[in-house]
Parts: sequence; C-alpha cells; structure tokens
Amino acid sequence: MKAMNGLTHQEIVTLKHRLESEAAQVRRGMHKQFANAASAETVDTILPERAPPYREKSDDGAAVDALSDERVSSFARAGSALRAIQESLDAIEAGTYGSCQDCNRHIGIRRLKANPSAVRCNPCQARAERGRAHASPHAAV
Repeated sequence: MKAMNGLTHQEIVTLKHRLESEAAQVRRGMHKQFANAASAETVDTILPERAPPYREKSDDGAAVDALSDERVSSFARAGSALRAIQESLDAIEAGTYGSCQDCNRHIGIRRLKANPSAVRCNPCQARAERGRAHASPHAAV
C-alpha cells in the first residue's frame, strides 16, 4: 500500500532516517571545519610570522586568503545541503515528500534513494540543469 506520493510507509521511514543521518554528518563536518578554522585563524592572529604561505599581497595591498575563501564556500555548500535536507524533512511532515516541485508528479523511489533531498523528478531535473524554464502546463503558449 502506498502512503505518500507513491512511497510506502516503510520507504518514507527509511528515507527520513537517512536524511536525519545525513544532516548529522553535515553538522559534524561543519563543526570540525569551524573548529579547525578558528584554531588556524587564532594562530595566524597571535603569531603572524607563522601565517601559512597561502597569504599573499595583491596589487592594491589587500591581503588575499585563499583558504578563507575555500572555507566560506565549504560552509555555504554545507548550509545549502542542510537547508535541502530540512526542507525534505518538513515535506515528510507535511505529507508532500516525493512530489516534484515543478510538475507535481512522483519523484520516484530510485531517485530518492540516490538523493533523498531531491525535489524534482528526473525529466524536470534534466530540464533545470539545461537551464530551460519548465513552463507550467496551465501557462499560455
């Protein structure tokens, strides 16, 4: 018996546990990165002569810190992943999990097993990746 958007109750429970596990893993990674970043920046502040070689001066004299840029990007990616996971968990609670955000069809268990925070079915995801707008079936042509 299908419970929600073509998914059985057991499939939903399994995917929910996986989402919760992935969220915990992302959070642990963020905490570790934050701790490492904080300790590295503290060392750089206290002992500037020990600053790593990635620090360079640009033409205008501004300090360039490639590692900090990488950290910011890494935190941003992790934050996006956590938001996607939380949106999926919220959709489970709302009873809308597994429904494509573009066409409202079932995403499908195979895709959700591969990516439990997927919000589009395969055809809509392919269109989104190609950069094409997915017109609503009710839109005027």
